Amino acid sequence: MSVPDFTDLTLDRAQPLQAQLYRMLVQRICSGRLSTGSKLPSSRRMSASLGVSRNTITQVLEQLKAEGFLTSRSGQGVFVCASLPPHVEAPSE
Repeated sequence: MSVPDFTDLTLDRAQPLQAQLYRMLVQRICSGRLSTGSKLPSSRRMSASLGVSRNTITQVLEQLKAEGFLTSRSGQGVFVCASLPPHVEAPSE
């Protein structure tokens, strides 16, 4: 399983980066572009590829974990949860 690199994301520096990154990740998870069980890159790697601070990345990942979109496995990384949170509808096929 390959780890997405997010180099295709373009952030608008005029808008809050944390909010943009949050929306983009939720959109990719809900659309299935980031499939269940997908491993995300490390916060350091995401920070470097997006050109934003690691603190911003960490805050977004923690928010998504708290909301049930992501889960972390000690020593393995951060993964998309097996199922979407109850308040989110799966994309229709």
